[in-house]
Amino acid sequence: MARMPAMGFSQKSIKCGTLNKCKLAEAGNRLKKKEWSSCYIFLSSAHIIFYKDEKSAEKSGRHYEAPLGMCDLRGATLQWLENDKEKRKKHDHIIQVCALLSI
Repeated sequence: MARMPAMGFSQKSIKCGTLNKCKLAEAGNRLKKKEWSSCYIFLSSAHIIFYKDEKSAEKSGRHYEAPLGMCDLRGATLQWLENDKEKRKKHDHIIQVCALLSI
């Protein structure tokens, strides 16, 4: 199990690797064509951290690129979608993140 990069996190990653993500909307408007891009992620029990590539994820410190983004998973449910029709086409793992909002 890989360790997350030195960013003040002491958690072990559940999964890490390349993820193809799809952009469905921009500025609140649904896109006519799906835009797929790849990034490198670290998935832990509390966060998903997105990096440009594996090299960017391994380097840390002031002189290196910051992560592309981070999603806080505390209070969220993460599900592996096993029977999704998209998975049979070309994707190995499809995940769905359901955030629990406290109002």
